[in-house]
Amino acid sequence: MNPDKHFHLAVPVWGEAYTKLFTDVCLPMIMTSGNIAALGDRPANRFVIATTWNDHLAIRSSPSYRRLTQLIEVEFIHIDAQVDLANTHAAMSECYAMAMRSSSVIPGKTCFVFLTPDSFWTDGTFRRLGELADSGFKVVMAAGLRANREPMSEILAERIERFPDNPAIPVAELISLALANLHQMSRAHNVLNSFGFLNQHPSHLYWINEPDQQLIAHCFHLHPLLVLAPESEVAIGTTIDGEFLNNLPYPLDDYHVSQNEFFAIELSPTASEWGVPLGPPSLARIVDFSLNHANNSHWHFFGKRIVLNGSPEKSVDPQLVQLIDKTVGLIQQNWARELQSRKTLMGVVQEARRKVLRYALRFAYRIYVVLQRLKGEAKRWVRSNL
Repeated sequence: MNPDKHFHLAVPVWGEAYTKLFTDVCLPMIMTSGNIAALGDRPANRFVIATTWNDHLAIRSSPSYRRLTQLIEVEFIHIDAQVDLANTHAAMSECYAMAMRSSSVIPGKTCFVFLTPDSFWTDGTFRRLGELADSGFKVVMAAGLRANREPMSEILAERIERFPDNPAIPVAELISLALANLHQMSRAHNVLNSFGFLNQHPSHLYWINEPDQQLIAHCFHLHPLLVLAPESEVAIGTTIDGEFLNNLPYPLDDYHVSQNEFFAIELSPTASEWGVPLGPPSLARIVDFSLNHANNSHWHFFGKRIVLNGSPEKSVDPQLVQLIDKTVGLIQQNWARELQSRKTLMGVVQEARRKVLRYALRFAYRIYVVLQRLKGEAKRWVRSNL
């Protein structure tokens, strides 16, 4: 363990429903033996909760909070009248930014861990974060699955009641539970879903083998779970998985992408939906999305295969692997071809602009010469007729 490295776990939460979900389900599920308790004896560790005054009182009165204070120092940031809660994503980003501006942050030593109130991480995640941070990684990216909140909350609450000190669920069992209760918004990323695919925003591509309880993913957008505090403040922008990553000063060699080590489960209301038409998966629309919404970092993430296997005794079907390889390869090839085409078109446009500018300058010069001649002739006419 590197004693200089320490962790600030930050979570924004407000509203009665989300506060209760956080204290009753998600917080207990990250207080397992392989998570908060496994971050080691680092005195500067702290758990930062950005919330309203009334929600802070509710959190402090919960049993899970009392247990949390036994594991780690807790700090509250009160956001009443300081953060506009009308825009949820922007508000969460501002809460993270407030946590990052704390006077206790030490650049190069403080590792931020960005949490959300409606999700939890598999047991062993934080222990692995400690190992990765100590080994020199500055950013850790990971995927998350949406599960139906109502049935999953009941299952998890029963688990927490039975094992209050350590409600950890084995990873393979948790994968099976998540896939059995997979949210329709996550199912919309399944490339094998012939008529229900989210072509408008295919940031995640899943291949779900339901009989074997396996999910294979290639994702453009992942969650930055851990970020080492940079030397100077970095603007987050609207979301931490977009502009914030672009603004970080770290090369991609300093990033670690979890491919099968850990993942998050986000508990979303079962009735939530994307609110846009779904249809057959379209390679052309996936490529178009990547051209407009993916940068070099996103392509780096997309190249990493994420495998969540609820049946560890079974390997992924070779024919499915072949299908995935072919699909990913076609996306990469078509993206490169379309990008080159756009560059060529842009070059043609720029050359056309240069030609137009040259012709315009020549024409303007000729007009100037003609006007100068007329001006001279006018002066001579005036002199000869006075």
